[in-house]
Amino acid sequence: MRYPILCLWVLWVCTSCSFTEKKTLAVPSCLLAIEQDSLTEAQWATRVAILKLDKVPNAENVALYQLAKMMAMQRIAQQQGYPLLPQYLQLESHRIDAATLLPEKLAQIKALCKDTLMYQQVFIKESLAERWLSLQFYKNEKLQQEQAAKTVKLFGEYLVHPEKMDKDSSMYEFWLSDNGIEPIEKIKIDTATISKIIDQSPNTKPKDVEAKMAAQQDQQQALTTEQLMTAVENLKPKQLYPTVLELPQEFWILQYVGQKGSKKRVKVVRIPKANFSLWLEKEIAQTPIKILDNKAWEAMLTTIPTAKALFANAR
Repeated sequence: MRYPILCLWVLWVCTSCSFTEKKTLAVPSCLLAIEQDSLTEAQWATRVAILKLDKVPNAENVALYQLAKMMAMQRIAQQQGYPLLPQYLQLESHRIDAATLLPEKLAQIKALCKDTLMYQQVFIKESLAERWLSLQFYKNEKLQQEQAAKTVKLFGEYLVHPEKMDKDSSMYEFWLSDNGIEPIEKIKIDTATISKIIDQSPNTKPKDVEAKMAAQQDQQQALTTEQLMTAVENLKPKQLYPTVLELPQEFWILQYVGQKGSKKRVKVVRIPKANFSLWLEKEIAQTPIKILDNKAWEAMLTTIPTAKALFANAR
């Protein structure tokens, strides 16, 4: 009977060792944590390698700063009710694949990441997090309530006294046509002065990259023009558009002035929405960050002095 008992004991010991070994190997070394989310050394090293493709100075410290900020923004998005879900990262990945101007460099980045999860965590999410938060911030009625109320009040005044628009310092006047927006007054440029501050180095962008960039800009301008043409289509001269127009980062009060040939003369008073950058800095500063590698964190703070105020709640 001793042999079966011995066999069982050996089997138990071997199983326990195997389980312990796997458990030890599965625990990565981490640099920081925000609640249940942590930054591993592998993620950090991969981000460093991506930055070094562009020869970014102090890549180790910059990478830690970027990833800590990304993690804080991820938590803020979660708290605000619009988390960065995996499907959004996948959509952003498809968008980048379709719109990239540098496919060879993108292939290098994917090779450095080795797998889809790492690629999404240290490249896609880092690229998307701030834009995602910004988009939701500007659409958030509660966060934009003060500026919206200010615009509605002005709109009421201009309905009664439209001549007051001319005295508003934020008033902008332009010609609108199917070809786009054209300022009423041409801006005079001192070319001698401008040439001193504009980079005169040769353009190293490939022609196909420049063409793609121009096509993307033209597409956006065409969409804006179409929306404005629709807004003024049925207005009479001196008439205000019946409601406040909401643009991505501004509220507009629009007045149709008149027409000259194919061009329509338009006035707008532009009221900026609440400041996203200031709001974001405040929210990040309130985010609790647990530091797990003090040496790396202190090196980052030394290289990037503004990080100390930004990550004010890091311990």
